[in-house]
Amino acid sequence: MIAFFITVLNMSLTASLAVLIVIAIRFVLHRFPKRYSYALWLVVLFRFLCPVSFSSILSPLPAAAPIPHDIMLRTAAAPPTGFPGMDSAVNQAVASNQAAQASSINPSQVFLSIAACVWIAGIVILLGYAAISYSRLRRGLATATKAEGQTYESGFINTAFVLGFIRPRIYIPLGLSGDTLDYVLQHEQTHLRRRDYLIKPLAYLALCLHWFNPLAWLSYLLACRDMELSCDEAVLRRMGPASRAAYSQALLTLSTSHGSLTSPLAFGESNVKMRIQNALRWQAPRVRTAVAGVFLCVVTLIVCAANPIGEIPQPASVTPDTVIGASPPSIVYANQDYAILHSYFGLFIYDLQKESIAQSVDLAPIGCNITDGEDACEIAVSPDGKTVYLHPMTQTTMYVLKLPSGRLTQKAAPLSGGVPSLAGLPDHAPYRSEPDIYENDGLRFVLTAEETAGSVQLTVTDRGQNTHVYAPFRASVENASIAGAEPAGSPQLNVLADNAPLFVLATDGSEENGWQTIRALHQLDFYSDIPYVPLGAALQTSLQPGTDAPYHITVYDAILAHDGTVKYRNGQGHPAVDAIWEKTAEDGNSISAPELTVEQNIFASLSSDGSDYEPGNTLRGFKVLCTWADGRMAAYWFVFRTDAR
Repeated sequence: MIAFFITVLNMSLTASLAVLIVIAIRFVLHRFPKRYSYALWLVVLFRFLCPVSFSSILSPLPAAAPIPHDIMLRTAAAPPTGFPGMDSAVNQAVASNQAAQASSINPSQVFLSIAACVWIAGIVILLGYAAISYSRLRRGLATATKAEGQTYESGFINTAFVLGFIRPRIYIPLGLSGDTLDYVLQHEQTHLRRRDYLIKPLAYLALCLHWFNPLAWLSYLLACRDMELSCDEAVLRRMGPASRAAYSQALLTLSTSHGSLTSPLAFGESNVKMRIQNALRWQAPRVRTAVAGVFLCVVTLIVCAANPIGEIPQPASVTPDTVIGASPPSIVYANQDYAILHSYFGLFIYDLQKESIAQSVDLAPIGCNITDGEDACEIAVSPDGKTVYLHPMTQTTMYVLKLPSGRLTQKAAPLSGGVPSLAGLPDHAPYRSEPDIYENDGLRFVLTAEETAGSVQLTVTDRGQNTHVYAPFRASVENASIAGAEPAGSPQLNVLADNAPLFVLATDGSEENGWQTIRALHQLDFYSDIPYVPLGAALQTSLQPGTDAPYHITVYDAILAHDGTVKYRNGQGHPAVDAIWEKTAEDGNSISAPELTVEQNIFASLSSDGSDYEPGNTLRGFKVLCTWADGRMAAYWFVFRTDAR
């Protein structure tokens, strides 16, 4: 329901701009026949009811979908809407409120949930009112008698109107005769020919969907007025100017007494004074007036119906359940402020300071959701990170995304040897063969992923080996920030294997798999790049002093798969990680460094891969977990190759 409500809000915003344009053009057409003004309201009805449209360079819209559909997943509630005035107001409100927010819950989540419920209630009330009114009218006309054709007479009504959707009928009051009857029937038959009995219910449906928008009510009233005026003029055009006075008298006659039963298309039930004035001054339009009116209407309809060229109707939305399969996200650009991530499920600009997705683009509508093969999308980013180029390889056009505005436009792709390519673009970053690892401004960005987007982790390391871990696609980052090569106030762990130092990754203890991060950080090859330590070798470990020593240390040992994950699972299905060393401080004494000897892992017997038994083909991961009395934790991770037996 929330997603549909956001779609309705976007439709209402774009339709509102169409309403304002139509009202302005309608003022220009004040002296023109009303059929032109009535025709203009069709594009407003289209905008209120249809969430998709074609793209055109003539579109006045700044964005096809001002409100992003992934706003519920964001921790920062200030998405770029494409409307500068709205952006400014929203951003100021968010900035003044952020300091008071104590949790990561987006206030828009609560607001949208409440607003959606109120919106549904309003729709139910309006539709209920329409259903009751229509039912009462049908019951009152049950005794109507057929006059001729589609015309029926009834003594319970005082004016004429059309009623029905499948087989519409014209209902007239008893006693009508002469010219008055002729005018009334011609008026109602005009409604039938133009299918007004279907258009007006659609307009009312649009009003029900957008009842919260004042411009929806205004457009409904003005459209109904133009409908009747144009219908009056159609009758006068057939009858001739000499019938203006008689036709006006018929309008006045049927509006003097109102019964309890009415219809939306009643002959003399709406704006009678204006309709009489319009009928009395009506004149047949000149040819050049008709041509100018048609041209202005066609241009207005095209302009108001079109989306901005290249605009994507919906932002990409990712949840922790999104399956990434064999095409994990990649980093196409990153700096100290944000990272641009790309996969088949979208392009995402991840704000490293706010730890949330600032913007997203659904790539499927433009064919940039294919990551490999002949139809793959070529992606490049300017050196300043403010322009993203998206080029479907089989197309002669490309898309340009401007940041931070989020404006996406379409342009011709540059040609290289007759083939569309980004190679001819100035100021673009080359496509990376391994885009999941990116280096810029002394920072190293590594993106690791498992089976779902919820397990994607972005690790950022600076020259001093200070590390920070992010979870781009989660509503809140569950693993705490890592400040420095090791948690503040904690000792540093050094590990020597046969006097050769091993790389140690220090975290705060909440990271699920530091071994996988080590492998990604160093682009380790399974056999050649990981240090070899034979069985029986001594590991010389030492904890360099920190502000205070831990009171408890546990050492865990696991056999790892090629990607750095735990290879085996125990009988309960949990990763098979063995605790091989444990010590607790006694009587306030500090704990000495672990004394370790590389012995065979107890899970080595589970292996069914013969290559594991070859010397140096078993990957082992060790985790040293330290705990302090005040609840602080630190984990130290290192990896080496050894033998199975």
